[in-house]
Amino acid sequence: MLDAYNNILEALHHWAHIVIIESGSHPEVMVWRQVKSINPGVYKLYEELTLSKETLKRRVQLVLLACEFSVMSKMERRCKLLIDLLASREEAWSLQELQQVEQLADVKAESPLLLSKLVKKSLAKEVAFTMDSELSLLELRYTM
Repeated sequence: MLDAYNNILEALHHWAHIVIIESGSHPEVMVWRQVKSINPGVYKLYEELTLSKETLKRRVQLVLLACEFSVMSKMERRCKLLIDLLASREEAWSLQELQQVEQLADVKAESPLLLSKLVKKSLAKEVAFTMDSELSLLELRYTM
C-alpha cells in the first residue's frame, strides 16, 4: 500500500508539472504552490492524498479514480490523429499498419494500449479478421 501511495504521489507530481507547462509557465521548486493557483482541482487531489483522514487505501483509490477520469475525458481530443486515421478508409487497420504510419511514430510502443482504451471507450471498433480460409489464424484490426 505504501508503494501505491508513493507511486500515485509521484504521478500527481508529474500531473502538476504538466498543468504548469500547459499554462505556459515553467515548473518551479515549489510546484504545489504554483499549481494551486493554476489548477485548484489537481492541488485538491494532492491535499486529499496527503492530508485526508481517510485510510491510505481509500485515499489512493480516490486519487486513482480522479486520474482515470481526467485521462479518459481527454482521450478523444488527444487521440484525434489516430481516430481520424482509423476513419480514413473503409478497411480496418492492423496494428502493424498503424505502427508504420509516420505521424504515429511517437506513440508506436503505446499503440496497443491506446487502441485498447479507444475500443473500451467506444471511440474505435475492434474486428477479427481471418488470415486464412479455415479460420485458424485471426488478427485483430481497428476501425471506426
